[in-house]
Amino acid sequence: MGYASRAEIVAFLKALAQAERNGEPVADLLRTLLPKIRDDALYRDLKARLDRISEEKSAD
Repeated sequence: MGYASRAEIVAFLKALAQAERNGEPVADLLRTLLPKIRDDALYRDLKARLDRISEEKSAD
């Protein structure tokens, strides 16, 4: 499995934002792309978002 290109990441972030606006679940989207992220700061940000989503689900 290779790393995501800049274009793939930009497209993913747009799709993620649209899914969030539509109230769609985004955890699976995040899990799909996280292993392909090479940028440490972006990885930490997306992982933190996924962790928050997971915590919210476990609190329900």
